Amino acid sequence: MSTLLTTSGLVLAYLASRPESTLDEIGLAVGVTSKTALSCCRTLRKASLITEKPAWDARTRVRTVSEPLGSYAAALWQAEALCEANGHTRTPTEA
Repeated sequence: MSTLLTTSGLVLAYLASRPESTLDEIGLAVGVTSKTALSCCRTLRKASLITEKPAWDARTRVRTVSEPLGSYAAALWQAEALCEANGHTRTPTEA
């Protein structure tokens, strides 16, 4: 993933498009460990940027991104993925 966003920003953007993801899936997509993904989710929850509730099993939680951030974050995740798929990466000076 590019360096345009912080790790918490990447987690937020990923959750906007995939709210039922496990911590392992979040970590894999963002490029961090599941423990780091959990830390980011806790930070986002404390900042009231996401809400969490149990899903269909005890290990899964649905994380909903607060609106209007949800639509923006989902679009940002798609843009980041598209840039990466096309071989484009951004350095911090290009952001």
